[in-house]
This record gives sequence, C-alpha cells and structure tokens, in this order.
Amino acid sequence: MTGELPTRARRNGFLGHEHWTSAVEFPYPCTDRGFRVRGVPGQNQRTRVRLLLVVALSGVAGCTASRSDFRPEETIFAAASVHVPIRLVRNLPLVKVSVNGSSPRWFVLDTGAETSIVSKRLAARLDLQREDSGLDILGAGGESIAADAMCRLSKLRIGDAVFQGAHACILDLAHLRSALGESFDGILGYATFAGCVMTLDYAAMEMILSRTSDLADRTTGDVIRVRGYGRLPVVEATVGELPLSLIIDTGSAETFALPDSLRRVLPFRHGPSPGHRGTTIAGSAHRNQIGRLAAGITLGPHFVDEPLVFLTSGPARIGGGVLRFFRLTFDARSGRVRMERTSDAPLTTPGFRSPGFVLRRSGGGWHVADVLPNTPAFAAGLEEGDRVVTINGIPGARLQPSVWSRIRGHGGPIHLVWQRGTERGQMTVEVADVIP
Repeated sequence: MTGELPTRARRNGFLGHEHWTSAVEFPYPCTDRGFRVRGVPGQNQRTRVRLLLVVALSGVAGCTASRSDFRPEETIFAAASVHVPIRLVRNLPLVKVSVNGSSPRWFVLDTGAETSIVSKRLAARLDLQREDSGLDILGAGGESIAADAMCRLSKLRIGDAVFQGAHACILDLAHLRSALGESFDGILGYATFAGCVMTLDYAAMEMILSRTSDLADRTTGDVIRVRGYGRLPVVEATVGELPLSLIIDTGSAETFALPDSLRRVLPFRHGPSPGHRGTTIAGSAHRNQIGRLAAGITLGPHFVDEPLVFLTSGPARIGGGVLRFFRLTFDARSGRVRMERTSDAPLTTPGFRSPGFVLRRSGGGWHVADVLPNTPAFAAGLEEGDRVVTINGIPGARLQPSVWSRIRGHGGPIHLVWQRGTERGQMTVEVADVIP
C-alpha cells in the first residue's frame, strides 16, 4: 500500500466524503407498543436529506439517509413473525407493499435509505395528501434537488405486518425504473423497521419481520454492533490495515463502494478503470471507476478476498453484490446486525464484464444509453442515443429485458444493428472482461 492515510481516517475509520464519526440517535428509542414519531420536518424549515440512490446503467448502487424522523408511529403484527417473499433484480430485493389499502405494489427494500419514498405516479393514483416537504435531496454526486412533497401514510401493509403513521417523500422515479428495466413504485427505507426486527434472507428469497430478537446482548461471532450514520446501519471493516466504516446498503447492487479520495492509498490488483455511467436520484449521470483490490476486506468474522470495488464520491457502503451471500438480521433497537453466511464457500466477487455498451428501454423499443470508452463498441462508432433495430436477430420492439440479460450473461458474440437518424450500421462484439 502506498501513500499516507489521512489522520482523521486513521482515528475514526473512513466512511467517505466529509463524514468521519457516528451520527445522532442510534439505536432508536422505543415504547412498549411500538415506535412513536417525535417530530417530522416542519413547513417552516428545510432539512437536507441524503438520497444516494444511484441506478447504474449496468447495475444499481446505493442509497441514503435523513436527519429527520420517518419512523412509523406504530408497528402491528398478526403473529410473532411474518414471512414475506421477495424477488431480486440485479441484487436488489423487491417486496410487495400495500399503501393505505391499495393493491400490493413493488417497493425496493433499501437499508441504505432512512426515509421511504412513494413514486409520483402512485401518489397521484392514490390521491395521497401532499405536504410541503421542506426537504432538499442530496444525490450521490453531491447535487441537490427539492423533494416534490411529503405525505403521511396512514397504513403500510407488508404481508401480515402493518406500519401505521409513517411519513414518506414523494419523488418521480421514472428515470430509475427505466435504468433498472423493472417497474416499481417506491422505496422502503430503514426507518420503516425501527419498531421490529427485519431479516433479509437472500438465499431463501424472503423477508422475515419479527417482534423481538436475541441480538440485544450479543456482539460475538456473526453478530456485529452497528453505529448510526444519520440512523443508517454502519459496520466497521478493514481493507488490509486500513479502517473503514461501511453502510449496509441493500439498495445498492454494487459489491463495495469506497471513497474516491482513498484511490491513492488503496492497493489495486487491476484498475481502477472507467465503468458504465450511473443515474442518481437527482437524475444526473456519472461514470463509475471500478477496480479489483490487492487486499481483502474484513467484516467482523467474515473475509472477502480481493473484492471488486467501485469508487464513489458518496459514503462507503457494502451492497447486494456481497450481501446476497448472507442472511441479514437487523435489530435497530439494540443497534446490532447478524450477518450469517448461507454457504461455507469462500467469499469472492466476479470481475466486471461488458460488451462495451448499455441498452435502455424507451418508447416501445431500446436505445444505447452508454458506450464504454476504449472498447470495440466505441471503436465501431456506436453512440449514445442510437436506436436498436435488432440484436442477435431479435427486433428491438420485441426484445424483453430477461432475454437481453441472458444474451449479456451468455458471453457469446452479440450482433447489433443500430439506427441513427437515416444512418444504419451494424457490429459484432464479444462480452469481455473489463476488470478480471
């Protein structure tokens, strides 16, 4: 390892950006019957809310927090525990949620977001009462936008669990749906589960909600004490001897996102090299830098050998690319998380492979959303905005996301016919390792 670690980073660990120490009020205080909101953002003040949600065009990256209180007023269970099926899209867990008695809608389960989010289209469909939010949303690149509004959700139902009186932001999520290639209507933030214990079992494809856990007095083995970053779960880790503080971010499809400011002191085996662009909650796009470390990352009793990492201008986090190998149990009241392995196999992360371009659905077809520099696709003259005519003989209007995912994952030649105005071209490229 070369370079010198900043003094404050040596002392407190490195979360990234200007955040060095633990934030306020973690774990959550509670009452016997549930959690009560002690105040929500008022109309005469503005609160800055971190929403680091980034949907990368080749994967999805992390999410965010607030210093306001978005906890439900009360959490009610029909039984001691509730089992709810999930589905995974690019390592992101999606769960069905009923809002104020509506038919169930897909929400992203995001422990990297404190506040929940309801899409603008769902808020309009349900005629949710809008309140002046007084909230500024900070994106992953530091950009700021004003939230559309806030709303009070009288009832959120997840399986047989009911969360009453939670507040949520209303935001337009259309650009994130487009980038993900899947429809969803909201984001379930970490504060939703302040009144219960939430287990996310990736291997079993289910979420389990419970009234209590046995984690309160344990900090040994796979039970890790967490501290708060604006009431988000943060665990201590090390890269070699370098201390890190990582947000446990189920709303990120990445492996690890580490601060770009550590580029000169992190030991890299390969890279870092340019990756594909990502789309933030504010709609901006940035090009990721990706590399493979020449050292492992240690998390409590767990070790990830020479992982693939993404460099970020936001806080450091561990995402679904690694979390999917665990069964996670979050107990916000005790400030502990259990990270159980679901396999004895060594923890490794695959390399970054790409055909050199990314496609996005739009207007009943597909267009090129990004072209990676220094790839055959770039050399062949493919440009952002080109319309897909056919791909491996399949007309763009008939290409389904699942089929495109299989074509990319197969690794064989991809034959693309594209249209740019009146110009038409074609090319054949291989899916290749960008970072081994």
